Amino acid sequence: MEIILSISCLIIALIATIAMIISYNQKKIEVLKVRLEEARKNIHYFLEKKEENLEKAIPVIVNSNKRKYGKKEILKDLIKKKNLKRDLFEKDRDLKEVKKEFLTLLEEDEKLQEKKEINEIYFDMIDIENDLTASKKYYNRIANKMEKEIQKFPRNLLKGLWKYEPSEKFDTKKEVDLEILKEEETSSPNN
Repeated sequence: MEIILSISCLIIALIATIAMIISYNQKKIEVLKVRLEEARKNIHYFLEKKEENLEKAIPVIVNSNKRKYGKKEILKDLIKKKNLKRDLFEKDRDLKEVKKEFLTLLEEDEKLQEKKEINEIYFDMIDIENDLTASKKYYNRIANKMEKEIQKFPRNLLKGLWKYEPSEKFDTKKEVDLEILKEEETSSPNN
């Protein structure tokens, strides 16, 4: 009778220990999921700001030279894709292309560069881009941490329970915006 009671207590203690381990690891993964979702929301916010900023540029560009830009579709991909359902990665790639088009317009038209409104939009874009890059780096760091945590024992045995899928990462390398800056960067003596 004592042996059965001892075995029962041992089994109960083992089950309780396993439940505590699962609960602890579940909480750790849940915290990382929440942080990852917060990072996604931040990225979404800054992508929206970037899109709005580029939208503000369209009428300014058109009004700066109606003959040159009046009938041309300025930043057409921005308008075409604005209301499409896209994930953050697609929206980020699309807005990078629109930003390149905007910067190309600036490089090709010196009069446009002299416009106060365009300069404000450009410098706002730099600020937004810095915040966006910081948010992407934070997201990537949390996604990498989550992947490492999932690979650790005993979490690696439980990853099926959490339905874990590795997260896609953002490209966070610094892009030089204008050709003039690229030329200065390549000709500097530090390189």
